[in-house]
Amino acid sequence: MKQLFVIAFVVFSLCGIGQNQCDFARIERGDNIEKEDKISGFCATSDGNFVVFSNGKNSFGITLFNNKMKKIAETTIEGRSYHYSTFINGKLLVFSTNKDKKSNPLYINIFNSSLEPSGDLITVPNISPFCFCPPLRLGEFPEYVDISTSPDKSKILIITEKDMNKAGYSFLIFDKDLNRLFSGAVSVLSRKFCFILFKHCYIDNSGNIYQFYIRGGLDVEKVTDGTYGLYFSKTNPETGKTVEMKLKEDRGLYGFLERAYPKGAPANGPQFDVVDFNADFTNDGKMIVAGVLSNDGKNSHGFFYWKIDTKTNSTLIFNFEMFGVDLANENKMSQKVKGEPQLSDVFDQCNVHPLVQLSDNRTLVIAEERRIFSPNDVGEYSQPKDVYTTRNIIIGLFDEQGKIIWSHVIPKLTKTTLDKNISGFCSFVNNESICFIFIDNKSNYTGNELLNVSLNKENMVPENNKLSIVKVGFDGSIKKYVLSDFTNCNVTGLLNGCTAISSNELIVPFYSGMGKTAELTKVTFAE
Repeated sequence: MKQLFVIAFVVFSLCGIGQNQCDFARIERGDNIEKEDKISGFCATSDGNFVVFSNGKNSFGITLFNNKMKKIAETTIEGRSYHYSTFINGKLLVFSTNKDKKSNPLYINIFNSSLEPSGDLITVPNISPFCFCPPLRLGEFPEYVDISTSPDKSKILIITEKDMNKAGYSFLIFDKDLNRLFSGAVSVLSRKFCFILFKHCYIDNSGNIYQFYIRGGLDVEKVTDGTYGLYFSKTNPETGKTVEMKLKEDRGLYGFLERAYPKGAPANGPQFDVVDFNADFTNDGKMIVAGVLSNDGKNSHGFFYWKIDTKTNSTLIFNFEMFGVDLANENKMSQKVKGEPQLSDVFDQCNVHPLVQLSDNRTLVIAEERRIFSPNDVGEYSQPKDVYTTRNIIIGLFDEQGKIIWSHVIPKLTKTTLDKNISGFCSFVNNESICFIFIDNKSNYTGNELLNVSLNKENMVPENNKLSIVKVGFDGSIKKYVLSDFTNCNVTGLLNGCTAISSNELIVPFYSGMGKTAELTKVTFAE
């Protein structure tokens, strides 16, 4: 019988501005980015500089800012849409595709740290439209692309999914100087009739390719009984040899989302679905896969932790821990929250963020719950808009043996009608702690105590909001502060682009209106 771990729901203390000023972080506001184009991405370069990408109707722009958040260079690429960027070996690599969709290769532009062109344009041919996230329905896009880099930034992997109902994918590997190392196609039988979660393709420092996927999540009736589960495959790009591994079915991992099983899950199947997961390499070259499980498709019920020996392709550790009663009660997505819209079609998500590896081989698992409300009854002339609420943060610390040390739920609730590039929070590791920054409503505070979280109807009014920072020590201690208010600022929410520009500086971008204006903010932490 699995041991339950108990989590105390903590009443945070509040350190407000003008009372007990936070002594571990300070905030500095920079220039506003006034764009008719939508802000689409951020990337740190060198010397504390960073770039901002903005997609427009006929082009996309790239703007370089210095450590003081002042614009120092700008360029535009016509006829294309920005998708991804990374800074490797002193060069900024920018990935884009054509806007006209008549032909759709993947382009790689190369710039130096001053945003000057550096090297020839690289083209990856393709004949189908690209999708940079897996479609919820297979008919929406015939193909999607995943891009990742090795831990030491020596290699770049591009994977093209031809058809998620088939067993094959294509790959292309470059070195840090963008010399082509390997290319080819891989066939993995268990990938047929599977669902691949985006950004779960990896490359190690030796060039081996890893893919993680859930078999049975889309077309369960075509999947042979007993083959459900969370799989990973490892491919040697030089030899083309692929090995595959699966967690045992009795571990309780199969399927993806309640809607994948309209007739109900198989009677002999396990009880828990994988909601989401993420993976990372350890300092000694092993791989950790960790995430969140659910048994009803709505609520998060526990963590799982899986450590893989990538040399022998074997499981070193697998652990599954149910949430304790306190956390489970505080963390129910299905419970009604004051202020949420009353729309009948509701879709719940729990997104697992990139794992955080600590120097002593402990691992932080961070997840955020989200709820999507879709209107099903709109007027003849009304434009229906989905409403997105970002909810609690769930955090757990695992030791090297995959055992939970402590867990917390950090209550929060925000609302937006924007879908892409919006974030519920950002995080930063600093001095034996991890800090979470998010927008909160002032109605959630009284004196030095945190009230039950509610979504106030004035949530979108800046003067009613606070910028909160929660500091969680690696010893399990937790405390909440107000980092700033939004007096004289037209801030609506957080953009998905918080970027570390040094060991103690974090760029936090806010947006206003419909996301076309961004206000740059820098948080500097004590070293």
